Amino acid sequence: MELIRFIGQREWGRLLVAALSGLLAGLCYTAIAAIVERGIREDVSRVLLGCALAGVCLLHVIARNIGAKAMLELSQGVLYDLRLDLCRRILATSQERLQSLGGYRLLAVVTKDVDVLSDAYQVLLGLIVNAVIIGASLAYLGWLRWPLLLIFAGLLVFGVSVTHVLRRWPMRDLERARDGLDGLYDKLRKLIEGSRELQLNKTRGRHYVEEVIASQASGVRLLGVRGLQRFSLVMSMGELMYFASIGIFLFVLPHWLYLPKGTLAGAVITLLFVRAAITDALHALPVMGQARVSLDKIRSLEGGLQSRGSDGRACFVRSDKFHLELRGIRHQYSAENDQRFVLGPIDLTIQSGEIVFLVGGNGSGKSTLAMVILGLYQADAGEVRLNGSVLSELNSEDYRQYFSAVLADFHLFEEISGDTGQCVSDRVNRYLKAFRIDDKVSAQSGMYSTIKLSSGQRKRLALVSAYIEDRPAYLFDEWAADQDPEFKEVFYRTLLPELKTAGKAVIVISHDDSYFSCADRLIRLKEGRIDANSPLQTVASLQ
Repeated sequence: MELIRFIGQREWGRLLVAALSGLLAGLCYTAIAAIVERGIREDVSRVLLGCALAGVCLLHVIARNIGAKAMLELSQGVLYDLRLDLCRRILATSQERLQSLGGYRLLAVVTKDVDVLSDAYQVLLGLIVNAVIIGASLAYLGWLRWPLLLIFAGLLVFGVSVTHVLRRWPMRDLERARDGLDGLYDKLRKLIEGSRELQLNKTRGRHYVEEVIASQASGVRLLGVRGLQRFSLVMSMGELMYFASIGIFLFVLPHWLYLPKGTLAGAVITLLFVRAAITDALHALPVMGQARVSLDKIRSLEGGLQSRGSDGRACFVRSDKFHLELRGIRHQYSAENDQRFVLGPIDLTIQSGEIVFLVGGNGSGKSTLAMVILGLYQADAGEVRLNGSVLSELNSEDYRQYFSAVLADFHLFEEISGDTGQCVSDRVNRYLKAFRIDDKVSAQSGMYSTIKLSSGQRKRLALVSAYIEDRPAYLFDEWAADQDPEFKEVFYRTLLPELKTAGKAVIVISHDDSYFSCADRLIRLKEGRIDANSPLQTVASLQ
């Protein structure tokens, strides 16, 4: 029912078509059983029954295929929308929240859990058809003789109740296996990201694979196998109870309830026909059980992610004007040693046409302040204003569109942002030439020809991407750290002044004290605050 509600929330039309087709297919299947039963009695023309059987079989096949097509289109459409919705929510969620959720958990939900739902929807139509078959068979038993309906319904309710209680047993293992899968994804991520270090230390690498990953994977495997084995046992017990029901009809009922031979034969034939529907429903239990666990994971993740929205009261309308004010900004987070790092209070103003350097020692709060400025971290206290509008959680997406940034741990995409027309490609190629990497990479059909470059060249390509975005403000976090002296000179003496001349606000995190004179203002941070003993400095005070 949870899966039906989940899919029905998105598109009732196709779900209704699938349900009605399943209803018709189930009724046809039950009608086949009734026709066979009447044929055994030989009280109706065999020619008539033969024509009826052929017609009902054909209608069953047609209805089943129409339902399958509708369910496939619906399920794949819903899963497509679900994946994109999760991706949109990820983009709309603050970096801190994403970091607390864990990238491995996000990846597991978007890939593994959505695939599990896809498998479940493949059997959902079968469950609808089987439910109709079971219901119609009960009705047919009632038509044969109403005590048969009451007895079989009672046995069925008893069997379903026992199965429902027993299925909680393997569900615990499947839930624990799914939780363990999050940890396994985390270990695999670390294997990929730390492969260089592990390759340099054979003992450590072997230990990480053979002990750390193997232990986590083994736990997931054992829990998954045990859960599915227990589901198999539950299904076997369900089938055993069903065969016991047939035995009761054949060998117990005739002793205390008068049943004509034809009626008893019809009841047994009906039970044998409906057995396949009940067996299929039992075999679907593991799939639906795993789907329920995955659905819980998806809903849990959706609850932790931010929905896209817009604050009409303080919406940022894109313009070339840039006037940023930070008033009493405070932000804190847990460092790796579990100590609380506190940034602020910070009061700062940055505007178009100026170059501001953020400087200070390691751990002074420069990168954290940069993340707050970019709107990637939310301030715990204080106020951020851009062109007079207050930054809030609802309009943070519009706010971030004012910035282009090359962060210290930047990610380089092959796709070129923005319009992919020839005009953009020409601009990209001009920048590639200006940044002296045109012999390594070029723009082709909205893509970079390669991103397999050296560390310094990758940073230059990231700078090209930032230039192409043409935002009112630019932030560079230790951009020049991997550059040769010649291009470092170009960056500080040529590129930054060009951005300033173009009216851009430029924020640079730097340790290159020999280039501090390139800044209009120098903001020195110490232990999360602007250093009171080193007030805001201008170019004049540095020269």
